[in-house]
Amino acid sequence: MNRDQGGRLGLINNRTGLGLIKWIYLPAFIISPFTHTMTLYDVLGVSQDASETEIRRQYQELARQFHPDKSDTDSAKEKFLKVTEAWHILGDTQKRREYDDQLKREKLYQEFPVSEELFLEDLERDREGGVYLHSCRCGGRYSLAAQDARNSTEKEVVVVCDSCSLSILVLLNCDDNT
Repeated sequence: MNRDQGGRLGLINNRTGLGLIKWIYLPAFIISPFTHTMTLYDVLGVSQDASETEIRRQYQELARQFHPDKSDTDSAKEKFLKVTEAWHILGDTQKRREYDDQLKREKLYQEFPVSEELFLEDLERDREGGVYLHSCRCGGRYSLAAQDARNSTEKEVVVVCDSCSLSILVLLNCDDNT
């Protein structure tokens, strides 16, 4: 992984070897939805539900294998740096949790064409129907039941337009008694 001046980490597309195509902005860990290449779990060769012990063991094995003192090749150095960066995030419980949340978010972006992100307060409230509404650019509407927003355990929810394939990501305020 490489860092630019803004502290971003870039992953190289291993299939094509071309450029930086996915960015993780630290410390927020915002992952670009454009192209999926390789997760940090892939770098370490573990599953996403791997235990801390499994991750640590795999990191130690790969670090020994690709350590610059053991191999003079540039590819080994690059692999060592990628493995080390993956360990710094996945080896820290809080950073791993944030990274996992962002992987889930990236998957949402890939499954639904999200046209915009809005706070719940930005949606119009229809008090009689108990629904939050927002107009889509196609002329349709996004609607979110107030009860669903109130009872959601998630911090965000994807709402699909009733007329087209677009969707919005609604950021919920968990402290709000809507």
